[in-house]
Amino acid sequence: MSRKVYKKKPAGKKGHWVTVKVPGTTNNKQQAVINFLLSEGHSASRVNVQGQWDENLYGEGKGGWRPSGSRLGFFDVVACLKTRWGFGLYLAWDQKTGTDELRPDQEEYMDEVRKAGGVAESGDGIEDFMLIYEKLKHLIL
Repeated sequence: MSRKVYKKKPAGKKGHWVTVKVPGTTNNKQQAVINFLLSEGHSASRVNVQGQWDENLYGEGKGGWRPSGSRLGFFDVVACLKTRWGFGLYLAWDQKTGTDELRPDQEEYMDEVRKAGGVAESGDGIEDFMLIYEKLKHLIL
């Protein structure tokens, strides 16, 4: 299992960075983004966009995929960032690992969020996310 290294600020300790090793799985990369946002005082959560296998969906052992309930194209992580003006800024982050790319329905969702004034981005892990976060620093606390 590959391990990525990133630097994270512990909650309440502005300016003090620690190095944390994170296994390079998609779920762990999503969680690293969420943990960072929470440590900065923002709200963030992972959205289960994948359906679940149900062995008895159609009865008598006939299985099928049960939809997740999220809309097609929805991103993996959603957050509300604290801004210096007292209102929240909507952020949608989609984790893309390796050669994974945005699907057309995800590109439509990205455009929708941006047109509504939110931030929608995708990338491969905390390193890519931090590049986006640095660009937003002038807006957030």
